[in-house]
Amino acid sequence: MRENQKPMVGICLAKIQDATRSDLMQRICQEAHDRGFRVQIYNMYNDLFFHRKRDEGEKSVLNVLQMELLSVLIVLPQTILDERTVLELIDRAKQAKVPVISIDQQIPGCYNVLYEYEKPFSQVVRHVFQVHHCRRVAFVAGFKGNPFSEARIQVYKDALEEFGIPFDPTLLKYGDFWEWPAYVAARELLEQGLPEAIICANDTMAMAVCEIMYQNNIRVPEDVIVTGFDGIAKEQYHSPRLTTGAQDQPHCSWLTMEIAAKLIAGEQLPSQDYYVHNQVRFSESCGCRKMNFHNSSHMLMQIYGQMEETREFEFRIFSMIGTLTDGSTLMETAERLGEYFLNMSTAYMQLCLNGGYLRDCDVAVPPDCQKDDMFVLAQRDSTEYTTPMTRYPFRQQLADPERAYFFQAPVLFVPLHDQNDVFGYLVTVYDPHNLQHNYLYTFVMGLDQILSTIRNQSILRCMNRILTETNQELANMYIHDSMTGLLNRRGFFQEMDRRRAACGDRESWVYVASVDMDSLKYINDTFGHQEGDFAIKTVADAIVSCAGKNGFCARFGGDEYLAAIITEDPEEDGCRTFAQRLANRLHSLNQQKLRPYQFGASCGTVLESNTQELDLDQLMKLADDRMYSEKLRRKCVRGEPRESHAS
Repeated sequence: MRENQKPMVGICLAKIQDATRSDLMQRICQEAHDRGFRVQIYNMYNDLFFHRKRDEGEKSVLNVLQMELLSVLIVLPQTILDERTVLELIDRAKQAKVPVISIDQQIPGCYNVLYEYEKPFSQVVRHVFQVHHCRRVAFVAGFKGNPFSEARIQVYKDALEEFGIPFDPTLLKYGDFWEWPAYVAARELLEQGLPEAIICANDTMAMAVCEIMYQNNIRVPEDVIVTGFDGIAKEQYHSPRLTTGAQDQPHCSWLTMEIAAKLIAGEQLPSQDYYVHNQVRFSESCGCRKMNFHNSSHMLMQIYGQMEETREFEFRIFSMIGTLTDGSTLMETAERLGEYFLNMSTAYMQLCLNGGYLRDCDVAVPPDCQKDDMFVLAQRDSTEYTTPMTRYPFRQQLADPERAYFFQAPVLFVPLHDQNDVFGYLVTVYDPHNLQHNYLYTFVMGLDQILSTIRNQSILRCMNRILTETNQELANMYIHDSMTGLLNRRGFFQEMDRRRAACGDRESWVYVASVDMDSLKYINDTFGHQEGDFAIKTVADAIVSCAGKNGFCARFGGDEYLAAIITEDPEEDGCRTFAQRLANRLHSLNQQKLRPYQFGASCGTVLESNTQELDLDQLMKLADDRMYSEKLRRKCVRGEPRESHAS
C-alpha cells in the first residue's frame, strides 16, 4: 500500500448474487466505509464445485487480485467449493504477508470468524422435544461425512438420548443440503409412516420437505412439525415461516471489520477463532407463531412484482444479445453497447479485454502488445459512455484507479469468459443499495455470450478469408503454368470464352499468335536445364510485353506459346505489328549479351472477326501452320536441317 493511501481490503467469494451473501457483503462494505477503508470484491458466479471448464474461467478473476495492494484479505471459503483454489489464494496472501480473515470456515493460520452453529441448533432441536413433546422425530442431514452435517446429526442424537428416546436409523435421511435430494428423503419418510416432526439441517431442505408435505395434503405444522436452520433470505418468502436459526450478519460484519481494523493499525492479534452467535427464531412451522396470511399475501405480491421486473430485464438482455451478435465487428459492437451500459444501476463500469482476445477479433493492437495486456473497450462514467481503448498492464488492475474509487464505493471485479477461455473482466463500483446482483449476473452472462459470438464470427471471417485466398491460389494454379505464370491450356480457353462473351453484340476481332521458341533443345543440352528454364521464362516475358494490356498469353508446354487479343480496334491494339515487335524485343535482349546463346522465336498470326460462327480450333490451327512455315523459313536462312511438323 502506498503512503497516504487509504487501506485496501480485498474480499473473495462466489455467487454474490445469492441474497444472503449479498446482504453480508452490503454490511461488510458499509463497515469498511465507516472506518475509511477501500474495498475490492472479486466474485465468481460459479461455486467451482463441479470442476468444469467454466469454473476455470470463473476463477480467472482471482488472477486480477494483486496482493501487494491489500492490507487485509477476507475470504468466504464456504461459498468457494474448491478447497485447492481457497488454499492457493490464502498461500498467495501469506507469501505477500497479507493477513487473511476467513468467514464461516476454520483455516489454520487465518483469523477465523465463525458462526456458532451448535448451541442455536441444539436450541431448535431441543425445542421440538421439550416444548412440543414430540417422540417420533426424523432428521434430514446434509452430505454424509460433511463436518457441518455430522455435527448436527450428533446434536440430534444427543437430544434423543437426553429425552430418553432410542435412536432409529430409519428416521435419519440425507438431503445433501439441496432441494432434490431432500424431496427424495421426504418421500421416503412418508412411505415409512409420517413422523411427528422432521428436523432439517438447513432451510433449503426444510422448505423442500414442506413442499412434499403440501403435495401429499399434509399440513405443516398441524400434521407434522418441520424446522430448518441458517435463516437464508429465501425463507422470509416461505409459508409457513420456518422455525430456524439465523446468522447474525450485523455482528459478523462488525466483528470481521473490527479484526481488520486492528490488523491494519498494526496490532498483534493471535490467529484464532472468533465466534458470532446465531439467533434462534421459533416461528410458524412448529406452531409457536400463528400463520399470518395477510403477510403472505403481501409477500406474494412483492415476489410477483420482482418477477415482472426480472422478466422485463431479461427480455432487454436477450434483445441485447440478438442485436449485438448480428455479424458486426468488435469495435462496431462497442459503439452500440452504450445504451445497455447506461441502463445498469451503477455510476462507473468498465469492460476490460485482454490483448489475446482483441487479436482473435482482428482488432489492430500495438505490435508490442502482450496477450495479457488489458484494454478498456467500453466505459461508463456517471452518465457518459465512451469506447476509449485505453491500454494498461494486467497487474495494474484498473486503467484509472483513482477515478474508480472517486465514487466512494467498493470496486467489484467479475470475469468475462467462454468456458475456460478468458476474455477479460468487468469492473463496476459496488452500490448495494442500487446494484441488483441478479441483474448484474444476467448482464454479465449476456456479455459473455456476445463476446464469444463476436470472437467466433471474427475467427470465421478470418478463416473464410484465408479459405478464399487459398481457393484463389488453387484456382490460379489450376489454370496457370507454374514456371512462367502464363495461362495454361485450360486457362487460355476459359479466358478466351470469357472475353469473347464480354464483347456481346459489339463488332470485335479475335487475334491469335502461335509462338514457338528457338533452340530450346540446344540450350538444355549445352548449358543445362536451368538455363533452358531461364530462356523459357525470358521469351514468355517478351511475349507478354508485346501482347499489351488487352492481350493474354499462355504456355501450352515445352517451347510452345499462344498470345491472343480480343479487340474492337486491331490497329490500336497492335495486332498487325505483334510479330515484328516480338522479334525486335528478342533482338534487343540478344544485343545485351545476357547469355551465351541467342533468344529467338517463330511466330504465326491470324486475325478474324469475332462472330458466333468462328471456329477457334481452326483459327489456332491456322496460326500454328503459319508459325511452322515461319520456323522452316528461318531454319533455311540459318542453314539448319528441316524437321517434320510433328517434331
